[in-house]
Amino acid sequence: MSWKIKRYNAWIASGCPINENVVTLRLTYGGLNSLHDKIENLPNLKHLHLNENRLTTLPTSIGKLSKLEFLDASDNKITSLPSTFGNLCNLKQLYLCRNKLWKMPPTIGNLHNLESLVWISNGLVSIPDEIGNLQRIKNLFFSNNLLASLPSSIARLKTLECLGISYNNFTKIPSVAPLELKELLIHSCPIPGMVYVERDDEFDARLPSLRLKKSMIQELVRCVKIIV
Repeated sequence: MSWKIKRYNAWIASGCPINENVVTLRLTYGGLNSLHDKIENLPNLKHLHLNENRLTTLPTSIGKLSKLEFLDASDNKITSLPSTFGNLCNLKQLYLCRNKLWKMPPTIGNLHNLESLVWISNGLVSIPDEIGNLQRIKNLFFSNNLLASLPSSIARLKTLECLGISYNNFTKIPSVAPLELKELLIHSCPIPGMVYVERDDEFDARLPSLRLKKSMIQELVRCVKIIV
């Protein structure tokens, strides 16, 4: 069963009874100021869409949604994630673009089933070492933040295929060895000797392809889709 804002509001008005039938909850573009702390009463929720609202935080009870696989809370005003966030043991896709999440909590490393993490445009200044615990991650996007380095633990991400770190403060190409990336996106960072070829991607990151001087390739061991 899928609910939208009208059904959600009716559920709140009825006292938030436990409902085991709701699998998808779409509360998008609704000017939502908060997510009710009784969200835990939807125990079989798998997909939660909260993008384009006015949220500044998420309730601690969200950590009890043990079956949640997809969460999009992009385009809000969220400043921090609850301490229980790492309890979302089945989360596979997490989108937190364009919030105010300048700090990533270490508990992000507890999301062992996460496959895609998109943390674009948040003013993020650093990534915790615990990111290396995401042993099923395939896609990491940290574009348009304030990053100047990556933690060494990122080398443990054996399943990582695509790393997007464009529009940050890197002054040299971060070490990604021994990762076998399929794509490294590092456009518009202050790295000497880099030129770029534009492409027409409709993906949210809108990232162009990358050209490197041959002397730089040794820093990108085994990466492909790099134009020399």
